[in-house]
Amino acid sequence: MPRGPGSWWPRKRYSEIVVALVGVLENVVVGDPRDPATEVGPLVSSRQRERVEGYIAAGLTEGARIAYGGGRPEGFAKGWSVEPTLFVDASNDMRIAREEISGPDRIVIPYDDVADAVRIANDSSYRLAGAVFTEDPDRGIALVNQVRAGLVAVNSLGMAPQFPFGGYKTPGSGGRTARKGWRSTSSQDHRPAAGSPRLTARDLRIRLPCTLTGRGSRLGWDELNARSVRRNRMDVAGSWSAACGRGAGRRRQMEWERVYSTILVEDADQIGVVTLNRPHRMNAWTPLMGVELRDALIALDARNDIRAVVVTGAGRGFCAGADLSPDAQAESGHSDDRRDEFPYWEMNTPIIAAMNGPAVGVGMTMPLQWDLRIVAEDAKYGFVFGRRGLVPELGSTWLLPRLVGLGTALDLLLTGRIFTGREAAELGIANEAVPAGEVLSRALEIARDIAANVAPVAAALTKRLVHRFLTEPDRAAAELVERRLAAWTAEQTDLKEGAAAFFEKRPPRWRLAKNDDFPEDLFHA
Repeated sequence: MPRGPGSWWPRKRYSEIVVALVGVLENVVVGDPRDPATEVGPLVSSRQRERVEGYIAAGLTEGARIAYGGGRPEGFAKGWSVEPTLFVDASNDMRIAREEISGPDRIVIPYDDVADAVRIANDSSYRLAGAVFTEDPDRGIALVNQVRAGLVAVNSLGMAPQFPFGGYKTPGSGGRTARKGWRSTSSQDHRPAAGSPRLTARDLRIRLPCTLTGRGSRLGWDELNARSVRRNRMDVAGSWSAACGRGAGRRRQMEWERVYSTILVEDADQIGVVTLNRPHRMNAWTPLMGVELRDALIALDARNDIRAVVVTGAGRGFCAGADLSPDAQAESGHSDDRRDEFPYWEMNTPIIAAMNGPAVGVGMTMPLQWDLRIVAEDAKYGFVFGRRGLVPELGSTWLLPRLVGLGTALDLLLTGRIFTGREAAELGIANEAVPAGEVLSRALEIARDIAANVAPVAAALTKRLVHRFLTEPDRAAAELVERRLAAWTAEQTDLKEGAAAFFEKRPPRWRLAKNDDFPEDLFHA
């Protein structure tokens, strides 16, 4: 299914796919680009709109049929908007299939077998990028090597600025005619990422992106992918090194769960970093943010190579609490009660909150579920629920008294007063208070220390024991579990490695993986 104007599906499921895609498009929000709920805005100019409408007219003239769209959105007749348009009953020799113009028009073409799909995919003067979706990863990788495109993914629509971008064919821009433009898009410099010889079926991790537009659970793309492979990894180190120069290959892999709307996810050096990314609203919480944050943390925790996770905020704030604007719920399409579906304290990965600026409401209660909190010493924080007519949430009435004592917890929760990061550290809500500009760097420093020096299984066991024993009334029973797990760790190779690293004054090389080797049965015995 190469990227571009067309997508190709098995003929035996063609009608089913068309119905599903129409259902997706019926839910796409077309509107003002300044509105956060908008998913398709106007084109860049009236000339571009005329070009797109010209392609739509050409498609009808050539005999294709419009299954959805084709006109101007209701209420935007005078603007530069065009409805999302889906063509069916088209063939690959039509102009709308062979040329691509930047507009919301797409074509669905059936194929008879895999060989026919590859033939159609390669029958083009263009093809910068594409993707193959399949239940069989090995088969997908084999197909990738047959598709002549600059960037081809398996079970992913992933595209990122870090990826070298070019192709085997004409890119469709005049820059190719110049020497530098020719070199920048040559296949010698830009190899197909998913077709890299390094990629094997064993490398496949991480879920499919779940949508054509980045919001699959809302638009129904999950249904289309229900039978697809659920994990994917791209190894692009060779392409990065060749295309980007010195130091470009340091991050050996780029992995992601999906294309997020409200957060950013990065990883490097065994540390995951999640950034709440609504700086224009001080990272105010939306239901979608809750779902995406949970999704990202679960994905990072599932990876054995991630030893610690840092969560921070974009801009000058950490999280201004729930977004109470009328558009917040409509923007996400998710119910607000989904944000706490996962017990973060049961994760095997330490989570550090880098609270780089003000935080109130859920911006305070969510980090309480994590392990460590670094705050900005002069920033303002508060549990302001009562001042909004609400009851504190996410277990904060249970956990906060255990952190700061009953009297202090009641003071903070009943008054909803604002306090500084410096006071948060003094009360025990935060582990440290540092200048705002140093919050993230300090959190990363702690994360690197854990990643480099603490055995992953030992860290996971320690974290989960501490959280578990918050609800264990029998001290002797807790000590028995602790003793049993201590005996188990004493029999593992990590004990010998830790001692050897200490005496040899070198970094430890831990053998046990935090998930694969975690003694779940013993932990719950």
